[in-house]
Amino acid sequence: MTHEYEPSTAGLGLTAVVGLLGAVSTLLAGVWLGLLGVGLAGSGVYRGSRRVLGVGVVVLFGSVVVAGLLSVPAIVLVPAMVGTVLAWDVGENAITVGEQFPAAADTWRGEVLHATVSAIVVTLFAVGAFAVYTVSTGGYPLAAVALAVVGALVVLVGLGR
Repeated sequence: MTHEYEPSTAGLGLTAVVGLLGAVSTLLAGVWLGLLGVGLAGSGVYRGSRRVLGVGVVVLFGSVVVAGLLSVPAIVLVPAMVGTVLAWDVGENAITVGEQFPAAADTWRGEVLHATVSAIVVTLFAVGAFAVYTVSTGGYPLAAVALAVVGALVVLVGLGR
């Protein structure tokens, strides 16, 4: 049984919310580009177009880059990047859900669970990256920070086996 694409309202809403996290963070720096990215990402989910979603996420990422070039503190850039990555992931999931289930299907719980787990993983990576950034700018040589990161990765790979 096949059906035409129908946008997931839960996924559309979640994509807009996490995209706005990224856009609002860059708005604090005076970069309005992120709002265009959120609109494009939402349009991509609504239309079921991964290409339009991707363009929206690239525009959101561009707003983070522009904010970084304007010397915005990392504490503002980290949530902006988290929102950008989550907008892509949640949007992709929403399109997949819209392709597989009719609009009448109750997918809210699964989509919120997916978004929550993604948010936890992305936030943990962002906090780790921010910690490395903080340590690397604390007067330590870059080689020491790089070796610490490589050592941590080796330990994680070793624990996984």
